[in-house]
Amino acid sequence: MAYKIDSVRKLVALVCLVAFLPSWLNAYELTESHSSFLKTNCFQCHDSTTKEGGLDLTSLKLSDEEASFDQWVHVFDRVRTGEMPPASEARPDSTAQKAFLDQLSTELTSIEKTRLADTG
Repeated sequence: MAYKIDSVRKLVALVCLVAFLPSWLNAYELTESHSSFLKTNCFQCHDSTTKEGGLDLTSLKLSDEEASFDQWVHVFDRVRTGEMPPASEARPDSTAQKAFLDQLSTELTSIEKTRLADTG
C-alpha cells in the first residue's frame, strides 16, 4: 500500500512539473537596470493603482506570450520615439534611456528569435 501511495505522489509531482514547466521556460527577467528606469520614469503613471492608458508596468511580465510581448514592444517604441514619458514629465537621462532601450531590445530580440524557432 505504501508503495502505491509513493508512486501516486511521484506521478502527481511529475504531472505538475510538466504542466508548469513551459511557463518557467518562457519567462524572462527584467534586469535591475530595467526596473530602476521604469521606477524612475514610468511607474508614477503606469503602476497597479494608476494604470494610465490601461497599462500596469509593475505587473507586466517580460515573456514570449503574445500579449505581454506586444505590450513590451509598444513600451519600447514609445520610449524610443520620445512619446514616453510625455513632454509634461521630467525627461529621462539620455544615457539611462539608451541603456534601457538597448537592454530591452536585446531581450525582445531574443524572445522573438525563440518564438520564430518554436513556430518554424
